Amino acid sequence: MTPAFQHSQSETLFLLVEGTLPHLTTELYRLPGLIKQAPIFLHPPYQALLSVSPILMEATPEVQRWFIELNQYQHGYFFSSHLTLSEAAQSLRR
Repeated sequence: MTPAFQHSQSETLFLLVEGTLPHLTTELYRLPGLIKQAPIFLHPPYQALLSVSPILMEATPEVQRWFIELNQYQHGYFFSSHLTLSEAAQSLRR
């Protein structure tokens, strides 16, 4: 059973996923379409952790399907926000 995500049309659905998932970057690039994403550990003093950084991404239907089929719910969560991707990522970096 696939969950149905409901959010306001003025909000964007995001997925914050743990960056330590094996082959995460490769898997994301295999998904169809452009996946808008932002690593959280991008700026000093954390840029050395970029390879294991949590990644915030817009949860397109393809992203939703990928994460649900991955069946590792402890490695990420969905949330909606009126913020843009870059604004939401910046908020998480604080």
